[in-house]
Amino acid sequence: MPESEEISNILSGSYINYFHCLLIVEILKDTESDTKNFFGRYSSQRMKDWVEIVNLYKKDNIYLAEAAQFLIRNVSYEIPALKRRLIKVQTMQEECQTKACNCVKRGNDLKERYNVMCNQLRIEGKDIKSELVKVANRDLPSALEEIVKLTHNLSDAVSYYDAFAQYTQSSETIKTCPLLSHIIEKGNTTTYEWRYGKKPTAIEEPQTESVVSKAGEESNEDAIDFGETIDFGGDQIDFGTEPTTNDGIDFGSEEEPFEIVDVISNGL
Repeated sequence: MPESEEISNILSGSYINYFHCLLIVEILKDTESDTKNFFGRYSSQRMKDWVEIVNLYKKDNIYLAEAAQFLIRNVSYEIPALKRRLIKVQTMQEECQTKACNCVKRGNDLKERYNVMCNQLRIEGKDIKSELVKVANRDLPSALEEIVKLTHNLSDAVSYYDAFAQYTQSSETIKTCPLLSHIIEKGNTTTYEWRYGKKPTAIEEPQTESVVSKAGEESNEDAIDFGETIDFGGDQIDFGTEPTTNDGIDFGSEEEPFEIVDVISNGL
């Protein structure tokens, strides 16, 4: 008869006990069934050998001693070890449940903060890029016009500052705040008009919606590309905040101290 795979697996173990022998006999009853004679006995030598081994175990109740040894070992060592392992696993389970609850709570808090920020920006939060562009197109012009209105209140201050600079520098051509003066005089104009002093013949508005859709298709680009930047040339905008060598305000040097004028005593 061919070798049984189940029996081979059992015999591959390092220790064979009485219960293994009983299992092998039960397997052989199926595999060696064709060797069973009229009287119910097996003619297979393997079956006879394993039955003999089982009978030797039963002689003088030797199998009970081995079973008692297994029982003592399980009660003394295996069961306490399993209990400790069970407690450890239950503790890990509780920690995982606590972490899961904290993660859910954290996720809900972040979602609530996200919704609050979206409400502050007046967007739904489904497509942030396009929604922010729409908000900018809707609110930015009015915000710029409001800034222009507020700059009219600075007209007297700018005039006084220009007069002060012209007086201290003895030059009537000094303009301390050219950009602010331009906004006060002409409002929210194009950069071309501020730079060259005349209105452009045509103004091409940037197609922000197409740019946003194009940026969304390109996964490697995180920022929205609003087209080419405006070339202001090599000269920087003079806001009148830094004194220059020729046209700036000369506050004198350390060798020539300022002359302190007593306005009250002079009757001014």
